[in-house]
Parts: sequence; structure tokens; C-alpha cells
Amino acid sequence: MSAHAPVRILYQSYTDPALHQPYLSRLTDYLAGIAAPGVSFEVRGISPADTQLGRLSELRCSVQSIAGIVEAEREGFDAVLVGHFQDAGLFEARTAVDIPVVGHGEASMHQACMLGGRVGIVSIDPVYLPWHHEQIRRYGLESRVVDVRCMQITPDEAVAAYDDPAGYEAIKGTV
Repeated sequence: MSAHAPVRILYQSYTDPALHQPYLSRLTDYLAGIAAPGVSFEVRGISPADTQLGRLSELRCSVQSIAGIVEAEREGFDAVLVGHFQDAGLFEARTAVDIPVVGHGEASMHQACMLGGRVGIVSIDPVYLPWHHEQIRRYGLESRVVDVRCMQITPDEAVAAYDDPAGYEAIKGTV
């Protein structure tokens, strides 16, 4: 019987470790609970977080994320999960390192399509509509992802809902 080396996965979030602590704590606990034996996750964020909703903010954050992913490879991580549905910087990160880099958007869309014939996406803000339609085309899912709808909430409102039942109830009504 051969012993396997522990697997370390970096979860690279686009949230701020100080500002979004309730969300990141809950995420860390969740990942620890679902990790297979011998697999560990480390959650890291960026500062400032992606709160300005737009392509410039996505670019700024993806540069920080890529730097974190390069550092993770140097630190011996085995893989990275980019925890940002828009997958900003995903393909650039993949060219910068030799470890697997998985994007939330890409993985989520493909998983949803495996589970259902046709699926839809609910995003937090209309500013992301063109971005999501680009993702759908890039991943070859035009015939499978049939609609994209949006709430109109800020990332901070979404994150706050993780630790505030009233905040959660408030955003449920925006879909």
C-alpha cells in the first residue's frame, strides 16, 4: 500500500480578508468539511476586494489573483480554485503556472450542464450580463445555458447575507 502525499489546494477568493471575514470563515469551514482525506484547502483573498462592479475592477483584481496563484505554486500548492464566477484572469493564470487552475464560472456551468439538460444563471448585478454571455460562448454552452438573470445587489450585500438572516431575506426578494 503506497502512502499519498497530502494535497494542498488554494482557494483564491476575490473578497477582502478583513471586510468579508464572516463569508471567508464560513467558506473555510465548508471546504474543510467537504475535503477528501489528505486534501486541505487554504482560502486567501485580495485587498481591496472586487466591489466596484466593472471590467476595470475585474482587471485589477485578476492581476492580484494571478500574483497570488504564482506565489501559491512557489509555496508548493498542488492546485488553485479561483473563487470568482466571472473567471477574471483565469486563462492568464493558467499560462503563468504549471499547476491546475480551476475557475468557478467554468466549473459551475459545466457541472450544471451535466446535471440538467438546460440551465440558467442568476448573477448579482446587470453589469455582469455581457461578461456571462461571453463566458457561455467561450465554454461552448450557448445551446445549454438558456438565460441569465440578475439581482441588483452589491458584492458587500451578498457577502453580508452569509452572517445576517435579515440581509439574506432581503436579497432573496431580488431574484
